[in-house]
Amino acid sequence: MMPRYDPVMEKGKIVEWIKKEGEFVNKGEAIVIIEGEKTTFELEAPSSGKLTKILYEQGSDVNVGEIIALIDEELVEKVERIEKVEFKEIKATPRAKRLAQQYNIDLSLIKGSGPEGRIIEEDVLEYIKKEKLEAPLEEELKPLDSIRKTIAERLSFSHKNYVSAAIFSESDFEELMKLKSSLKEKMNKNISITAFLVKACSIALKDFPMINSSWEEDKIRIHKKINIAVGIDTPRGLFAPVIHECDKRSLEEISKVIEDYANRAREGTLRIEELTNSTFTVSNLGSYDVELFLPVINPPNCAILGLGRISKRPTVIDDKIVLRFKGNLSLIFDHRIIDGAPAASFLGRIKELIENPYMLLV
Repeated sequence: MMPRYDPVMEKGKIVEWIKKEGEFVNKGEAIVIIEGEKTTFELEAPSSGKLTKILYEQGSDVNVGEIIALIDEELVEKVERIEKVEFKEIKATPRAKRLAQQYNIDLSLIKGSGPEGRIIEEDVLEYIKKEKLEAPLEEELKPLDSIRKTIAERLSFSHKNYVSAAIFSESDFEELMKLKSSLKEKMNKNISITAFLVKACSIALKDFPMINSSWEEDKIRIHKKINIAVGIDTPRGLFAPVIHECDKRSLEEISKVIEDYANRAREGTLRIEELTNSTFTVSNLGSYDVELFLPVINPPNCAILGLGRISKRPTVIDDKIVLRFKGNLSLIFDHRIIDGAPAASFLGRIKELIENPYMLLV
């Protein structure tokens, strides 16, 4: 049946049938790509059997709860008897399989880097690059895939419907970088810069609850839970998995969750609950050597925080010029909800926490 990915979802769009009529499917195997209101996901087979009938073609909009395909479970035992031949199953994600098929690549030649040796899309891309395989199509015109289309629609919605304003501040990261280095050397804890930033935002949002809100027609919904999304770039596009109730999590736990999300975003194995119900977003482009940028607000959030490159910069302290780690923060907010003064105070609170990083260890 067409699943409900989030509480407000009424319909889902069938983007692509991974499996065809007449094929056998295993329970848990991806059979169709569905586009919801917020993102795109692979729907797994609820049971093993033969996919006997597809009721809706690609491109169809289907109401939640309606049956979209039929699986005959009674044929499973017969198929298992027929398929009891000696062969090694090649574990690969659906996207990796489609890409390999597109380039006519034998997947047995590729070593997987995913969980349990599963071949992911990046493994196939690396093989294509290594073998210098030619693209299957010569045209430069690339059609939008479902993920790119969803990203475009969401960001267009933000641009058209939000009254966005931006403020900026340079923050001193000297003590934070020292703490990060100390935690790694003395306690073998490699805490990411993004984790420090998320923790700082989770504390600041408790002090400024109006920024942890969203616009709903003629009302403002102030969220009780602090769920911070983190922008993660992948070969398939931008994802923003959510760290739920991150104000209740330790700095180390937040860092581990972000690392796990980053790995699984690239593999395409993030779950629906890990991509929904965010109340604020953090985007860090420092690793791309970006000094300053204006991220687009992630609906339905009313604000997003961006961080550029952290680098040694000349700083005047006690009338002396010294080199200290500095980074530029940018806060983009919906001016319908937040005025400039409270936005500046919120950004100032984040800056205070960054410059006094031991406050983030609570």
